[in-house]
Amino acid sequence: MSTENTKDGMRKIRIALPEDAWHKVEAEWLWAERVEDSIYALRNTPFYTLGLSYDDRVKVDDVDGSPTTLGVVLRGGIAPIESLQRKAMRIRESKHCSGS
Repeated sequence: MSTENTKDGMRKIRIALPEDAWHKVEAEWLWAERVEDSIYALRNTPFYTLGLSYDDRVKVDDVDGSPTTLGVVLRGGIAPIESLQRKAMRIRESKHCSGS
């Protein structure tokens, strides 16, 4: 583990994002706390990642040298702000399409 990606028993993990997303961000990095062998609890609220929330448990594996999320194992029970993100995407897309 690299010291730049660890802090107080937590680790930064990578969440790969779709290449065609409006934000053009390749990946989002979140702090997560190890709860089992390769299972981590998210300790940040994702901004770009739809469908993930604070305290969700995710499976993590090393992909090309980076700890990367492979999928959700257990929901943490906190509702994501997906509806706000989707509304923002619709607004941006409509402005982009109308030439504004």
